[in-house]
Amino acid sequence: MAILPLAAAAVAVVLFIKYLLDPFLSPLRHVPGPKLYAATRWRLAYEDWKGTRTRTINALHKRYGPVVRIAPNEISFNSLSALRTIYGPGSRFGRTSFYRMFDVYGEQNLFTFHSPKDHGDRKKLLSHAYSKTAVLKPATARMIERQAWRYLNLIDAEPEGVSEIFSTLHYYSLDNITAFVYGKYGATAAVRGSKIHRDLISDILHPSRRRLSWCIVHMKGFTQWLYRQSSFMSALVKPILPMQQPTTYTGIRAYALSAFKQFRAEADAQEVKFTEGGLFYPSKKVDLLTIADEHVSILERLWQYHETQRPDGMRDLQMASECADHFLAGIDTTSDTLMFLVWSLSLPGNEKFQEKLREEVQGISDDSLNKQGIPKAEVADRCVYLQAVIKETLRLYAPLPSTEPRSTGDDTTINGYVIPKNTVVGMSPWIMHRNEEVFENPLVFNPERWLGDKASEMNRWFWGFSSGGRMCIGMHLAMAEMTVLGAALYREYKTTIAPGFENTSPAITARVETFYDERFPEVKLLVIASSLFLLPVSAGGEPRQWTPDDPCPTSINAVAGEYTEDKSSFRTYQLVHEALQICPGVIQLNMTTKYLGSFSMENRLPFKLDGSERYSSTPQILSLTDYPFDHDEWSYLKPGGRHHWSGINGTWPVSSSTNPVIVWTVDMFYRARWHWECLQAFVRYVSLLPWPFYRNELERRSMENIQRWLETMDFSHIHTLTIVENARTPKGKGLYQDLPRALTGLKTLEVQGQWLKYLDEFYLWNEHHFRRVDDRLPIITSSETTLPPALDFITAVNSRLESLTWTKSGHVRDELLEPVLKHHGSLLKHLEWTNTDLKWSGFSVEQIRSLGRWAPGLTSLAINLDRVDGSWPWKHLKAIAENLPKLTNLTIYLNMYDETSNFELDSEEFRPAKPALTKEASLDMFSILNLFRAGDKLQNVEFRQGDWEGL
Repeated sequence: MAILPLAAAAVAVVLFIKYLLDPFLSPLRHVPGPKLYAATRWRLAYEDWKGTRTRTINALHKRYGPVVRIAPNEISFNSLSALRTIYGPGSRFGRTSFYRMFDVYGEQNLFTFHSPKDHGDRKKLLSHAYSKTAVLKPATARMIERQAWRYLNLIDAEPEGVSEIFSTLHYYSLDNITAFVYGKYGATAAVRGSKIHRDLISDILHPSRRRLSWCIVHMKGFTQWLYRQSSFMSALVKPILPMQQPTTYTGIRAYALSAFKQFRAEADAQEVKFTEGGLFYPSKKVDLLTIADEHVSILERLWQYHETQRPDGMRDLQMASECADHFLAGIDTTSDTLMFLVWSLSLPGNEKFQEKLREEVQGISDDSLNKQGIPKAEVADRCVYLQAVIKETLRLYAPLPSTEPRSTGDDTTINGYVIPKNTVVGMSPWIMHRNEEVFENPLVFNPERWLGDKASEMNRWFWGFSSGGRMCIGMHLAMAEMTVLGAALYREYKTTIAPGFENTSPAITARVETFYDERFPEVKLLVIASSLFLLPVSAGGEPRQWTPDDPCPTSINAVAGEYTEDKSSFRTYQLVHEALQICPGVIQLNMTTKYLGSFSMENRLPFKLDGSERYSSTPQILSLTDYPFDHDEWSYLKPGGRHHWSGINGTWPVSSSTNPVIVWTVDMFYRARWHWECLQAFVRYVSLLPWPFYRNELERRSMENIQRWLETMDFSHIHTLTIVENARTPKGKGLYQDLPRALTGLKTLEVQGQWLKYLDEFYLWNEHHFRRVDDRLPIITSSETTLPPALDFITAVNSRLESLTWTKSGHVRDELLEPVLKHHGSLLKHLEWTNTDLKWSGFSVEQIRSLGRWAPGLTSLAINLDRVDGSWPWKHLKAIAENLPKLTNLTIYLNMYDETSNFELDSEEFRPAKPALTKEASLDMFSILNLFRAGDKLQNVEFRQGDWEGL
């Protein structure tokens, strides 16, 4: 027993030396800064957790000067001499282990290399492709101009000229970077409406971006240790520490891998070779790199190096990692800058800047425009005022505003202070750009400051794209995207702030922090307007939002973030709850669940009601996007559960490989409140309290979200239901049994997706940590035998549907179609079964005939038909005409992917096949319908060309 006091004394001595004496004995003790920050890294970690790290460091610089010690082994600088020493050409400082969290597929890339030499060698392979000369060449410039033209078309399609710029600008940058990096193998079509490509943007808003960053930076060893434990442990902590199979950017990473595999398969099939001239396909006898009109993707350039350097070339995963890194880096950096640019120019008080910009771009001559009327890239690049606007936007709202940490293996001196080796040093663009001695009124947006006499000195302090060897390799591409769209947009439009948003700043998340214009009392993570709710985060002022004292709405359009009953940083769910509770006249409820990067843990709606109280509203139209039907925040209290303490036998079911002490400790550390509930349950068991009551309480708390909602709201009045599931696989009795039984009045059902977790196979592949044979990527195939869960729900709702829409169902298989038609066909009047965004097969002739057998009353139909080998689907059209005599409205989506995947050789020219749906072809197909129709009831026929160009 005498050992315990000695051990305690030893621990006390260690803590005394580490936390009390170290700030006074450390070689860094002379560096200015608060002693608490010098004593423990957890003081700065706390600011990280709050998302205020950079603002806090900026405040410390104002107090202590250009050199501040912000952690026991970390120093922040804010001076030009430090900038040259740490980041300048020939610097010995390399990137710290912090950047390893950005490795992709377990491989390092240009962004994560520590060694300047490794970084320099990789950069040599790619720097030419990103040079200003290469970006402004016709092939790449036309690609960017085409995306700008499509973006203007998207704005034209918006009702009353209103555009939600956060999403649409992300679509623009997404389409540009995928075309640049992957070419035809991964080019997206988000601007043109591709749903599957637009869904990739949801990755950027996932809370894992912030949670994962914080956990890895501040608890890296503990986090990695957790995931080396049993599957039980993994399941317990997965919702808390999202770094398994990675959950940040998972959809984007999976898409990037798919694009690489598509290229890899074609490269093998065509035996792609390289000569000194470049990429060469022997079967096509064309050298792509010598064709000026062809944009050569980053992937093709890496493949060229791989082939010419065998056997020492890059491995498959190294190439895939490099491309995915460029893909990730090129999305929100450019779009966030454009978002702040448009917002700043639209603010009241900044009209003069917008007018001067419009005057400049409207002065571009017609011969400097392309065929679509878009300013050419090289012309937009020469717009001086536009350049000043972009630079001012980058100054105030740098897309990567946080500290860029570096370290070196040698002692060095910076700003007169000796910096021991392995000390972390860094600077922040956000802090540099707010130096009052350099930038007059630094918080004010004033692009004309860059056109004055002080521009030379300000340029020395401008750090929007970093500097030295680590300068952003995509700088010229990003500038081209911004100048082309900026010139095109303000040549045609004038932008203003939507009513009600004049005092609201948009915001971006960078690593762990949220950045916004600090002059504004309200902050929005998304620029989304709705009929009832804004989605503000208070930042020094009271947010504007609907309150129970306001008039009751009849329609609610809510974009909700995560919410917990303990931490209501985002209150949209609570407001929906209050509106449904006190307002009897809500007819329509449209609710989208977004992941906004908060630290709140779970979604919850409805909220707890007292006793048998029910919502006053009985909506008739309900639309749910990514609603967590099956979520159960009290799941581990569920009696008899696999991972739960059982109230029946009083035991904790633990596998032989699981340490129950570890489980209990992790649960206490991360879910203190829920752990308290567990402890209360245990005390009740020991105290032999009345079990029937307690077991009923457990069952009530373990109810799924939708089951609780069914208890609190009458679903029998709902006649139109839309369910879209993109981010999760909904499960549970509540969705597949209880909800269908409650929808007694349902007439219209719209379902999107198969409700399969489309990334499961990617998770499985990643779980084996890239096990491969002969350094080749493993083959992952989708199972076509599994029936999607969405089918179970569709066939469980009442058979009195008059309208059914199922999009993104995958291949139209008989085992999907027949159960649906047998269950709903007798009364069905409208059917839409389409997959316009995917490479899925359309309806067969026999399946069309089955429509006539099971749904003879169809008056409206929208389906996919395949066009293969240049033949229009004559037999399918004949089957429609002969078997659906009551049809009045018909929409045909023609799938041309098979043709556009191939290439044609026309004399000496190598070009992709580009079939087009012409007016003549449409008339020919329409004549087939008329020829074989028994009656003449068709009132509207649409032939639509599938989304083949984006693929």
